[in-house]
Amino acid sequence: MILKSKLFKVSAWAPLLFFIICLTLDCNDQLATKKSTALLHWDAAGYYAYLPAFFIYKDASFGFHNLVAGFSNDQFLKKDDTLRINKYAAGPALLMTPFFLAAHAYALMSDDWIADGYSAPYRQAILIGSAFYAALGLFFISLVLQRWFPDYVTALTLVVLGFGTNLFYYSTYESMMSHVFSFFLFGLIIWLSARWKENFDTRFLFLLALSGGLVAATRLTNVVILIVPALWGVQNFADLKIHFKKLFASPASVFVCILLFILPSLPHLFYIKSQTGSFFFDTYRGENFFWSDPLFFKVLFSYRKGWLVWSPLILLGFIGWIFGRKHPAFWAVLIFTAVNLYIVSSWWCWWYGGSFGMRALIEASVPMSIGIAFCIQAICKRKAGSYIFAVIFPWFIALNFLQTHQYAKGIIHYDAMSEKAYWEVFGVIHPAPAKIMDRRNQYLNYINCENAMGEKTCRRQL
Repeated sequence: MILKSKLFKVSAWAPLLFFIICLTLDCNDQLATKKSTALLHWDAAGYYAYLPAFFIYKDASFGFHNLVAGFSNDQFLKKDDTLRINKYAAGPALLMTPFFLAAHAYALMSDDWIADGYSAPYRQAILIGSAFYAALGLFFISLVLQRWFPDYVTALTLVVLGFGTNLFYYSTYESMMSHVFSFFLFGLIIWLSARWKENFDTRFLFLLALSGGLVAATRLTNVVILIVPALWGVQNFADLKIHFKKLFASPASVFVCILLFILPSLPHLFYIKSQTGSFFFDTYRGENFFWSDPLFFKVLFSYRKGWLVWSPLILLGFIGWIFGRKHPAFWAVLIFTAVNLYIVSSWWCWWYGGSFGMRALIEASVPMSIGIAFCIQAICKRKAGSYIFAVIFPWFIALNFLQTHQYAKGIIHYDAMSEKAYWEVFGVIHPAPAKIMDRRNQYLNYINCENAMGEKTCRRQL
């Protein structure tokens, strides 16, 4: 009976619906008749290249890439006088491995496709794999939310995350970027956090350590998500003392946790060792954090990439924690969000290059989902609030789909949007009239990345 009741919950089907829509819409332009560069370019090319390099070409220099992929490996190799090394982490490739191997087996057995790592079966595997991980992340979020919220609140929160933010874009158009994989891992971690803090079961602690290791192997700065399990349920210093006492009660368990945390990073560490002679090498050297100059306001509110400008429904999460101050995750999420925003806004490239919205904060919406649920629940408790929400909410979802379409078609510039440029093309669909695009181009704010990398003043002006 319990299983049957869970199956009839709308929120139980929401992740599957998201997965199906991502694949059915097929808004990716990278199947049989399309070029692979539409999917695998720049950062995504670097994340993916480990798979064909290891399983097909046995080439850690990625020399095969220029011949097979159809574009230069200069897009992802860090190079100087002495070396050329892939600057991107291997975690996404590690998570995508089962889908890559399935595609490779199919390509080997097929007479229609070349088993080169870049033909249509591989691109289709990437699309399926990324949508799968995004949906799985939503599934774990639903398991967490169902503990405290009614089914309709959980379902609406999943709709906010899946269709009201740039998660949808990065689950479809640029699906080999790291953010979908991090989104899944963040969802897994908040679920494991809730389960571990129930009775401090060592099994969940080990899974947390392994998941944290996968986070580090996927996007190192995201390891701050471990603040959430560390502080989950902590309301005061006495709670903190008890939690850390439980954590370090068994030296053997701590040792196992350390091993599990390191394990996912070993493939990348051995790759770095093979190329540089050392396990420790900064593949982002020359690119800096400005720790004394975090640009919080720009990261949150700028028309270039502001999180709350391009994903305005995330604002529900900030408001919602006003109603959730007694939730066991309150302080954990509050501190994580503050630390994460500080790190994200301190990076020299605070706008994170060519991207739809603030892509560096896609995964940060996972712990924020609890706040979103609190906000939706508070609004819907009042009849008038329910009516207003029912009218306004679909428009924000439609806005995200519209702007996803605009970005994919180049109506929204990938890198140089300004306030005037934003409103010049607001609501315009493809094909955009040339006059509108000409006016938009007049307002674009182009970037000199080399200056921003080293000059605080230049970085602030963008």
